[in-house]
Amino acid sequence: MVEKRLSHSGRLFKVAEGDLLLSLAQIDQIGRRGHQHACSCSRAPEDLKRTPLNPAPNPKQIEPDERVERIRRIHLNDLENLPFFLAAGFLYVLTQPSLLLAQVLLYGYVVSRLLHFAAYLTARTHDVRATLWTVGSLILIFMTCRTLLAAIGY
Repeated sequence: MVEKRLSHSGRLFKVAEGDLLLSLAQIDQIGRRGHQHACSCSRAPEDLKRTPLNPAPNPKQIEPDERVERIRRIHLNDLENLPFFLAAGFLYVLTQPSLLLAQVLLYGYVVSRLLHFAAYLTARTHDVRATLWTVGSLILIFMTCRTLLAAIGY
């Protein structure tokens, strides 16, 4: 029974991890498309040099674009939060939690991050984004505390 629980939780973690990584890949693609649509270039100063692929450099091509910068901030935010989820989720799964609780926590975190992404992308207020971030953070805190308690024998 314990092995079955761990097996289900392990698979659940892999699915949640895959969902989160897929969302990061989608954010990256949205950012690339937005950036290409905005100026079809990159922001590095050396991109103003004349080359066969850039025969008529224009100083505007390295100016920041708010749509691209928003995606960049979303991507950085996810990169800051993903390692904590991966570590906490993996260690939490090792505590052999009930399948239902593991599903609620792992999927809950993924949903909170996807909603946070949507709120950031659509320029919602900081209060909305902070609320969604807090939900994910509370899930991480719970999984971490539960893991620590399991590690000391409770």
